Amino acid sequence: VTRTNATETTTHRKVRVLVIGDSGAGKTTLTRALVGGGRRGREEHGRTSGCSAEVMRASEEGAEGTTGTRDAATYFVELWDVGGHRQYKRERGIFYDQINGVIIVHDASMRASGARCEAWAREVATRGTFSAPTPTAESFASGEQPCVMYGFGGLPVPCLIVANKVDLESAANDGFGRGDGLLRRALDFFGDKSRRRRSILPETIGEAARASASAAHRRQPSFGATALAKLPPGGGLRTSATLGRIDVDVMHGFFRELVRRRYDAAVIDAGASRTSERLLHAKPAALVDDDLDDLT
Repeated sequence: VTRTNATETTTHRKVRVLVIGDSGAGKTTLTRALVGGGRRGREEHGRTSGCSAEVMRASEEGAEGTTGTRDAATYFVELWDVGGHRQYKRERGIFYDQINGVIIVHDASMRASGARCEAWAREVATRGTFSAPTPTAESFASGEQPCVMYGFGGLPVPCLIVANKVDLESAANDGFGRGDGLLRRALDFFGDKSRRRRSILPETIGEAARASASAAHRRQPSFGATALAKLPPGGGLRTSATLGRIDVDVMHGFFRELVRRRYDAAVIDAGASRTSERLLHAKPAALVDDDLDDLT
């Protein structure tokens, strides 16, 4: 964005950040909260159809341009919130254009959501175009902020992993416990009925095993343990966008790095090869069609 007048010309730097992840993970709430300075979101947002773009203005702390004005250190961040529902899978690639960085948001209260983060990264890496890319042969996390990944899923730009809805984690775990109790009571109820007529439930462990073997052709759900192991500790930056629990400093630090990578030639040449960064795994995983089919 360039503003020109009769006395001076001031160029504002900008970066484009893609916000992706499962439908319902809280991408829109997080994006609106960031634009609002990290304040608690009071509105409920429906499903994003296509892409919703927000622009936020920020400034480099301690930076000063040639004019000595505050505007010289100002930059803009375009947040492209892309709908994550599977019905938009074929079309959403048109929004993966000239990307400087990626934010992948997953639902911390749903383990399967975190397991799909790498599949999202692979989708963008294979279908997107990038501004100031710095491809890496290995995937690793920042030594200063482990939630920031380099080379994740083959992405040639930095990626910030966000574990949203952390306030619902304990409730989800408690819910599993209550569900087990309800299941036991249901089994007891049907067990009593079996005295009067034949029960449709297996009466012994052997019968249950045989029933399971007869349905072995069905695809068993995967908890994605391997994919989860590739995420940063804690699943990424732990947030609750609805409650306004967002580490804004980490977010702005991520944006400032993207600005430096795009406009600072020294940073571009150095890439992401600093020795302080911690190696997580040797190579990005190969593209798996089943993983992409499971994106919702």
